[in-house]
Amino acid sequence: MRKLLLLLLIICLPAFLFAQQPHFRKIAVTPKIDDIHLLKIQQNEAGYLWLGTNKGVYKYNGSQITPAQGAKEINATAISFLKIFNHQLLAGTFSGQLQIIDIRSNIIQNSIQVCEDEITAITLDSKGRIWIGTANTGMYIGNIDKPWKRLNTESNLPDDVIHCFVTIQNQTLAATDRGLIRWKDNQNESSFELFNQSNGLSDDLITTLTPSREANKIILGNQNGSISEWNLNTNSNTPYSAINNSPKGSILKIVQTNNQIICFTDDHQVFIGKNASDNFAQSSENDFSPFTSKTPFSDALYDMEGNLIACNGTHELLISDSRFLFITDHDGESLGKIRSIISDSNSNLWFASPNGVYSHQLLFSNEQLLVKHLPTPKDPTQEIISLSEDHRGNIWFGMYGAGLGFIDAKTKRTKIFTEKNGLVNNNVLSIALANQGLWLATLGGACYVNLEGESPSFQRNDEIDKISNYIYTVFTDSKNRVWFGTDGQGPIILENGKIRLLGKEFPYIAKNILDVAEDAQGAIWFLTSDQQVQCFKGNRIEKREIINEGAQPDLLAIETDKEGNVLVLTSTGFAVLRSDNPRIQFLAFEDEVTSNYLNISCKDEEGNIWMGLENALIRFRANQGSSIIRPKPRIEEILVMLEKQDTSIHEYDSNQNHFTFRFSSIWLQQQQKVKYRYKLIGFDENWFETRDLEASFPKLPAGSYTFVLQASSGNGWFDADQVSYSFEISRPYWQKWWAIALFIIGFTTTIFLLLRSRDKKLKEKSIIERERIQSQFETLRNQINPHFLFNSFNTLISTISKDQEMAIDYVQQLSDYFRTILEQRDKETITLAEELELVKRYFFLQKQRFGDNLKVEISIDKKLEDYIIPPLTLQLLVENAIKHNIIAKAKNLHVSILSDENVLVIKNNLQEKSQKEPSTGVGLSNIINRYRILFNKEIEIIKTENEFIVHLPLIRNQK
Repeated sequence: MRKLLLLLLIICLPAFLFAQQPHFRKIAVTPKIDDIHLLKIQQNEAGYLWLGTNKGVYKYNGSQITPAQGAKEINATAISFLKIFNHQLLAGTFSGQLQIIDIRSNIIQNSIQVCEDEITAITLDSKGRIWIGTANTGMYIGNIDKPWKRLNTESNLPDDVIHCFVTIQNQTLAATDRGLIRWKDNQNESSFELFNQSNGLSDDLITTLTPSREANKIILGNQNGSISEWNLNTNSNTPYSAINNSPKGSILKIVQTNNQIICFTDDHQVFIGKNASDNFAQSSENDFSPFTSKTPFSDALYDMEGNLIACNGTHELLISDSRFLFITDHDGESLGKIRSIISDSNSNLWFASPNGVYSHQLLFSNEQLLVKHLPTPKDPTQEIISLSEDHRGNIWFGMYGAGLGFIDAKTKRTKIFTEKNGLVNNNVLSIALANQGLWLATLGGACYVNLEGESPSFQRNDEIDKISNYIYTVFTDSKNRVWFGTDGQGPIILENGKIRLLGKEFPYIAKNILDVAEDAQGAIWFLTSDQQVQCFKGNRIEKREIINEGAQPDLLAIETDKEGNVLVLTSTGFAVLRSDNPRIQFLAFEDEVTSNYLNISCKDEEGNIWMGLENALIRFRANQGSSIIRPKPRIEEILVMLEKQDTSIHEYDSNQNHFTFRFSSIWLQQQQKVKYRYKLIGFDENWFETRDLEASFPKLPAGSYTFVLQASSGNGWFDADQVSYSFEISRPYWQKWWAIALFIIGFTTTIFLLLRSRDKKLKEKSIIERERIQSQFETLRNQINPHFLFNSFNTLISTISKDQEMAIDYVQQLSDYFRTILEQRDKETITLAEELELVKRYFFLQKQRFGDNLKVEISIDKKLEDYIIPPLTLQLLVENAIKHNIIAKAKNLHVSILSDENVLVIKNNLQEKSQKEPSTGVGLSNIINRYRILFNKEIEIIKTENEFIVHLPLIRNQK
């Protein structure tokens, strides 16, 4: 028995002993800090536990504790009180300091020295003001940034000792040594009411307060060990008489679960009940296993998972699950191996064992909790293996080899029926109520018990017997259909007198059905002899495979609760399933359990599930909404380049590409079994499973990512809770769209400019070539036009008649002139010396024609003769001067070619002809364009009344 007791105590969700004694298991918070003592405890909406210790405030994430961030002298302060309001944790210290901690960042935002006394209570009123109670100096009201107002006995406050605050419906109440103080509407701190024993309270010294589950009521815990319920509307007090009659110390803490009230006392006792009329169960701390501390509880709470968590000044948390309770013995007598169990319509639990038939009152009363109705059978083979209740409240029991019996609801007398009375078979394996009768599953087939007459009558169903006469179980569902679990033929349904064999409709359905149950959604569940769980939903069969740590345990019993959950008892733990969810949650035992009986589970009127084991009864109470509680993953920290980041940031530079995610999950029921899986969408779509609490991704390329994290306590991940964090790593600036666009634009522009420059140069070259040709053509045309030739030949004839040697020289000069033009016509530039040589020849020819009427002056600095100039430039300018001006004896034409630093000056006196010679107009424009194209230079043209002047830039020869 001691081994079984230890086994059930270390269930992942710990149970309660007989009389609902809570059993705690210890959780040592890590990392272990020397001489740390857990004094106070709170839980926020995210599930984190906040611990007030003798060394400051710590946050517990299920895996380790971390101190609140602040100055060392603040962190080292011992905490006397904790309270969470919204996103802030208010911590009071033994030295009168108030700390305000942001629970999202775990940073101490402010620290205020309110007084020099121990802070015992903190609350927030409807105006947002903070109320602080102290151990000896009264109370303080104020805000963080405003002066504090002190109330004490000197300011008419009834007592300076404040134990507890409660704010409810715009009222603030305080528990003191002299009674209950109430401020209405929080309007005037000096206007209050005092209630004490003269007003009906059980004690003047009130040690703790908590709001009741009923509106307008609070529960008071007192120094004398009593508790009561105070009605705020009627100012009336209702003592919890059942607990008040038990000897105990002062009430330190009152915790309410979904349907229980748990009281902790300063003499290490715990009392559990439901309301003022309940008989509270009592247990001593010495009964706790493996609880060994002799110090009283310092704080406790009912957490989000349904656990009762307490601390007692050690470095360990104490945890007990409120969903489980078990009974092991009665008055020192072992209950024996549980063979069958039912819950009747009067909220009594009935169970059969080798020691007899017992009833247990599920709702507490002042009567005896456990009643034995039948003695221990004399013949060990005549065991009671099935139980049921009929419509009159009689309890029927089926025996192995000894027939069928019932306990009369009124007289409590017993009567037995066997085959001699018409019973089909004396081995009654299962009993089910159906309308005004009973259906029996026996080793001789199905049997209907008609209860409408004075004496029961027994009827065989031949149609069922033809299918199978060996039936393990019988069950009536919510539609009044009767289900028979057969050996070898699968389930049989009897509906409106018609038989339906599911084995024919669904060949893959199990053939040997040991147990049948119906869930809240109307789905029918089967437990089979070949260790399967099957669900009949609509017109299909679903199979659920139950695996724990890679192995399949023995399946012992199946039952459903009112929340729609299906609880399968296995040899290694409980499997919790749902017909609308393929996920399976496994609540593992530390060691294996066994049972060889069929009817070891039932559901009571409140929806609780009861199961019988070796020498014990286990009750499973579903939490509101769903009993499937699973670990909830949380991303604790995000490190980028090993530096902690604000989780509100989602965009990072290209060089911020090393990410580390630290995560956790609070699941105190089985923290050691929590495992995680994660993936980084955008990097790798595969899941990675781990029990570590960190994942790193170095050197991520630019892109968009989502880190997805799931947590699970079992083998499956379907519908597992998950969290995610999305972020984006920007591309390097040269990879961004605008940079790419600029590059494309720049590249395109460069290519365009290069092509344009190339085209321009080609065009310029073409223009130069064209103008050069035009210049050559113009020069040649001008020089060889008939008039020029006529004048040249006339000059030559005249010269020959006068001076033959001069004529020869003239012909030679004319020949050299044309030869020079032909040589230079393909060049873009020539030296100034070459150009001057051509001009001199041209002047010589013209001098033979005009004689002294044409005056020429050339004065060029010798150092400039190597400078370059477009060919025929000077010849065109001189030709223009001759062409457009009068040359006569009375009007000589003076042409000068002079140098002025790097400028060539060509000028002539202006005496324009009245009748101008025809001109193509290419002379000056030719020169202007060639200077622009070749040298990017402009020539200067000056025309006055007396002179025509052209300034030509001289270009240095780079060759």
